[in-house]
Order: sequence, then structure tokens, then C-alpha cells
Amino acid sequence: MQRFVLRGSMALCGLALFAGVIPARALVVAPPPPGPDRLKNVDAIVVGRIIAIEGKDIQAPMVAKGEKVAYRVAVISVTDPIKGAKDQKMIRLGFLPPPNAEQPGGIRRPPIRRFSPNFEVGQDGMFFLTKHFQENFYTAPMYYDFAASQNPNFNHEVKSVKLTLKLGKNLAAGLKSKDAEERFIVAGLLIQQYRQPTGPVVKQEPIAAEESKLILKAILEGDWKNNHGLDPWNMFLRLGLTDKDGWRFPQGNNLQQDDFHRAAKAWLEKNADTYRIQRFVSGPGRNVRPPIRPVPGRDVRIQPIEAQPIRVQPIRVQPIRVQPAIPQVDPAVPQR
Repeated sequence: MQRFVLRGSMALCGLALFAGVIPARALVVAPPPPGPDRLKNVDAIVVGRIIAIEGKDIQAPMVAKGEKVAYRVAVISVTDPIKGAKDQKMIRLGFLPPPNAEQPGGIRRPPIRRFSPNFEVGQDGMFFLTKHFQENFYTAPMYYDFAASQNPNFNHEVKSVKLTLKLGKNLAAGLKSKDAEERFIVAGLLIQQYRQPTGPVVKQEPIAAEESKLILKAILEGDWKNNHGLDPWNMFLRLGLTDKDGWRFPQGNNLQQDDFHRAAKAWLEKNADTYRIQRFVSGPGRNVRPPIRPVPGRDVRIQPIEAQPIRVQPIRVQPIRVQPAIPQVDPAVPQR
């Protein structure tokens, strides 16, 4: 019988197998903080293009009283100052360049980096910038601090950032927007906020009934043909529904993506008014970073794929007649 597996789940399982042979520290990558938290922790957000790399690196510590490291400085031409960069046409961005010195024996040792991007002339996109505490430049130290304009979902990401800044702490108010796309974006931001753990999860609790209803309806009204970034199917999966909630994945042979979408939309139509989205509640203690994700800085898109069954052919054992051994006689040797 044919079975359907989840591509995203299989990817995570493969990474879990790697964890047995590679130190766990090497596989831990922090996802972007939930929308509002991510934006309040940066000093500036701009859309622009890198037009130059300064000719001389700058020696500066990464933290106060830390050892100095070499910062390479890129020059960003700003086209849209979204936050904290009003009237700035150019911004200096310091980043850690990849090493170019070989180790003894001709072996190039990879750098120890905190998943920070390497910037080059010509790159354009959205930059999430933090002022260096000492030098006159900004930094973008994490992989999710830069969103390339080539990403299919780039315009959606820019709109999400602007909408989050516009609504501020009252993010849920966007669920009542007259713009369906805005309602959908806000629903995605709220699901990320409620369903992404920021520490050890001690329990789950329901959110407000009206807010839950509006989020579920925004998902239902979303563009289910969108396969980039934040799509309704991915948002639906993040709800964490089980049999107790009346949800089961479609069963059968030759199922297509549309079959899963229809089942999800049918569940939303039936349960949007009564189901309460559960939010993670973290307890005291050190923050726990979720495991590495297949695509840095992006949500995991889970799609069903068909797994071919393994057919075992029966083995037939044929009896073999053993012939008696016939002694060989050498005619050159006289026989007695």
C-alpha cells in the first residue's frame, strides 16, 4: 500500500540522525524571533543595495572589552528607510569577512561564525541593522538579518515588516483590516508568536475566542495556491492539530497536494467558530533554541510526497542434482 510522508518531517528526521555523529552545538540554529520581538531589537531596517566595499578592514571588538576582530565594511545605498534611517541615503554595514589565510599544511580552516551572512557588491534586499556599540557602522550578525530581493516572497516580507511596525503592540487589530492580504499577514505573525516556543514549554493555553476565530478565517481566505514562504497550508500545520481536534490527514492512494488543502479548508470551515488556538507558555529558565531548520530564516514548508512501496519477490529454491565425481585418468601414465 502506498503511503504519504511529510517532506519537512523527513528533512528534520535526517538532521536528527546527523545529531548522533556531530556535536549538537554545531546543529543548533536560532530561528528569527517572533515578528514584533525581532523588529524592536534592531536599530534600523532598510531596503537597499550594496554599491561598494571599503578598501580597508576595521579592527574592532564584537562586544565591550572583547578581543578585536577584522570588520569589512559594505556601503548600502538606501532606497526605502523603513525604520530608524530617516533621510539616510548611505549606510555603512560592518561584517566578518571569510578568512583567506591558509593554515599550516595548506589546509584552509572554515571560520567559526554565528551564521552571519557574507556581503558582496550587487546584493540588494532588506537589511535588519544593529549599531555597533563603538564604531560608526551597523552590523547584521545573524543569517536572518538580511532578506534578498530575489526571494519569491520578498514583497510579502517587506509588507509584513511595515505592517508590524504600523500596528505595534496591537497586532491583533490587523485581523479586522479591510485588506484580505493584511489580515492574512497578521494571522501568520500571530501564529508565529503563539506557536513558536521561546523557552522551555510548560503548557499550552487557549487564546481569546474572537482572536482565534479571526485568525482561522484569515487562513481559510488565504491564497492556497501560493507555495512561497508563508502559505495557508504551512500556517494550518503550525496549529498542531490532532485527532482530538477532529483533524486527520487524508488517507489513501494517489493523493495530491490539493487533497490535503481541501481537507484543511473543510476543517477550517467547520471549526473556525469553535476551535481555540493554543499558545505555548514557557516556564522559567534559560531559553532553549529549537533545532536547526532546513531553510535558514524561513518557515518549513511541509508537502506530501508519494513513497513507492517496496515489493519483495519470493525466492524459489530449485533442487540441484549432484553428479557423482568421475576420476580423471592421465593417458600418459601407465595403468596398473
